[in-house]
Amino acid sequence: MTSKIKGLFISIRQIIKFAQSTGKVIAPTEIIELRLSICRTCEYLTGSKCVHCGCNMPIKVGLQAAECPIGKWIGCLI
Repeated sequence: MTSKIKGLFISIRQIIKFAQSTGKVIAPTEIIELRLSICRTCEYLTGSKCVHCGCNMPIKVGLQAAECPIGKWIGCLI
């Protein structure tokens, strides 16, 4: 549980830094859809939650600077 909380804070910090430097928070629709399609095939997705990082994926996929902690979104350019 502690590693999930640490990962969440790292993600939040990355998203805030990105938003401050670019002014962008929400990902384009195409990126959101691509990320969701990747998550739907992932073994860590349970319902709408990733059991690896603990995030609610319908929210996380929409954040421009969000990253998959196991690298499955590498092809989803921001």
